[in-house]
Amino acid sequence: MIKMAVGTEGLKSSAKSGFLVSVIFSVSLHSIQWLFEDEYRWTHWLGGISTDLVKIAIASTAGYLAAAGAALFMGSAVVAVVPIIIGVAVSLLVGYTLNVIDKKFEITKSLIQWFEYQEKSLLDKVNAGIVYITSSTVRYVKRSLYKSATDKINQLIRRRPELWL
Repeated sequence: MIKMAVGTEGLKSSAKSGFLVSVIFSVSLHSIQWLFEDEYRWTHWLGGISTDLVKIAIASTAGYLAAAGAALFMGSAVVAVVPIIIGVAVSLLVGYTLNVIDKKFEITKSLIQWFEYQEKSLLDKVNAGIVYITSSTVRYVKRSLYKSATDKINQLIRRRPELWL
């Protein structure tokens, strides 16, 4: 295997390339959905990409380990492409299994709901802050106007202008 310049560095390179292609595909797919589906929000985009990245990382690692194990087990008697095929097959199988688990336990859906809850919680806090600032400002302006009006009235009362000059 090392003679054919594949070796562990070749396996790492293949795993990195597969990971990168999968990430680009996932981000592109979710971005297109976000653009063209009315009900698809940023929470769906972020939740979908997040779970996809975890699944891609696990599947890529499993594929790399399977390919490295196959290369180590088979030794120099193996054709260089066999460990790569095994690694790709394991990656696909693990990825498919992770998708089945995700659908069964609704992991992505739960993450999306968590993001939506956090968004609502943040908006509630922002709205409460706006209400507090507004009511505090109104109270301050009312107090200032009352004080200014009271001071002006007291000033006028103290001056006692002479009306019969």
